[in-house]
Amino acid sequence: MSNTQFSNISIQFEVSEDKSILILKPSGKLNKEVIGQVAQFINSNAKQSATHQVNLMLDTTDFGGWEYDAFIEDIKMSIKHRNDVSKIALFGNQVWLDVAATLASFATKAEVEYFDNKTNAIEWLRS
Repeated sequence: MSNTQFSNISIQFEVSEDKSILILKPSGKLNKEVIGQVAQFINSNAKQSATHQVNLMLDTTDFGGWEYDAFIEDIKMSIKHRNDVSKIALFGNQVWLDVAATLASFATKAEVEYFDNKTNAIEWLRS
């Protein structure tokens, strides 16, 4: 698994023959610049072929939210890539994540699940 750091978000990236797993761990508040850097990284590295799966985990244990323009940019990026991601795991201990997983499932074709155990989330993404 390789690691990349952009300002206040780290990305762990694992590639196998048939899928890529991205683990995003933001700390503090995200700004528009960071969202753009993450989007470029995903565009450049994640999708290997038309049949290659991309699975994503958002580790929210240190997440402090978005600046307004970053939130709008994140929504745009999510809409643009809604067909590119097969599974999304939301990991953390915040009560709102269970609701967020349900709401996100309406905006994407990906399976979306909430986990309070990181190991279980990663195993689910690898399955």
